[in-house]
This record gives sequence, structure tokens and C-alpha cells, in this order.
Amino acid sequence: MLAESTYVFADANSMFTIVVDPGAYSEKEREYLDEYIDSLASKQVVVLLTHSHLDHIFGVAHLVQRYGAEVYAHELEEQYMFMNTHLCDSWHIPEPDAFAVSNYIKGGDELMFGDVQIKVLDVPGHSAGGLAYYLPSESMVFTGDALFAGSMGRTDFPGGSEEQLWNSLRTQLMSLPDETQVLPGHGPDTTIGQERFWVR
Repeated sequence: MLAESTYVFADANSMFTIVVDPGAYSEKEREYLDEYIDSLASKQVVVLLTHSHLDHIFGVAHLVQRYGAEVYAHELEEQYMFMNTHLCDSWHIPEPDAFAVSNYIKGGDELMFGDVQIKVLDVPGHSAGGLAYYLPSESMVFTGDALFAGSMGRTDFPGGSEEQLWNSLRTQLMSLPDETQVLPGHGPDTTIGQERFWVR
């Protein structure tokens, strides 16, 4: 509905399937997501949330119920997770189903899922507990709504801060190598090098 990007990948031995920001809103989208996850035949599904805005969490409860997925997010995001009622009312859509965060994580943490190493980066500003997920071996980073191709996320939601977001871009994301592929929460992918020209 809001053209949110959900990312799905597995480790080499198919022990884990990792889903970043499952925004599957409709039943058709959830069926498509299930079909792809089932094709990977992994033993465990994990969900990594960059933040808790509704377009990034519509499919989380479904994955918890169907696969017993563990959910990873920053603790600060939980207070905003279901504060989307007014948006749902204004758009005449149902609220996301409730779910529990299994594991609180923060910048500086390192996650291992099979042979996949993920470095967690604190990128607050679009939201209070915004996170990015950097995969050094693949030279890619999932940035949620912190960094897009040619722009950054809005900062007028509860917990947002333009000053914090600029700091996140400069000190966290721009510290990554130029060749790092940026996989954002909306829109086309880009690279850190391509975005360096406007993040000063």
C-alpha cells in the first residue's frame, strides 16, 4: 500500500531465513511471502525490524504465528509499535496485529544466523530506536527509512529528530565503504558512495 520494501534471505546452509521489515499488508502479499520463505526450507525464521512504523510491521504477527519467528528490534521502538491507530482510522484500514519482540538489540551488537554476520547500527532520527543492518561479507546495508536513494526519512513522527537523523547518516552510515549496497525501506537501491555527495 505504501510501497514498502521487505527483504528475505537465508544463510548458505538454510538454517535461518531472515526477513527484514515484513510489511505484508494484504493476504495476497502474505501468501507470496510464505511461498518464498517455504522455498528456502529453513529451520528457523527471524524478523529484523529497522523501526516500528505500521508499513514495516503489518506482516510480523503472521510470521510469528505461522513460523514461530523470533522478532528483533530496538527497545525504544516498542513504545511506538501500536501507536498507529489514528493513521489506520484516517486511511480506513485495520491496525497491525499485535506481536511481542523476542530480542532487544542496539547499535554495536553483532548477530550471527548460521554463517550470516550482521552488524547492528544505531540510526535514530526517523524514529527513536531506528536500526540499520550491515552485512560486511555481502557489502550491503538495510537502512529502513533512515536513508533512501537521494534523500533521507521524514522526522515529524513521534520520536523523530532531524538533528539525530543527520548525525546517524554522517557517523554511522557514511562510515561504511563506498561500495556498500544500500537497501532502503522504500524506493530503489543505491550505494553509500552514491549518497555521500549530499550527506555532508
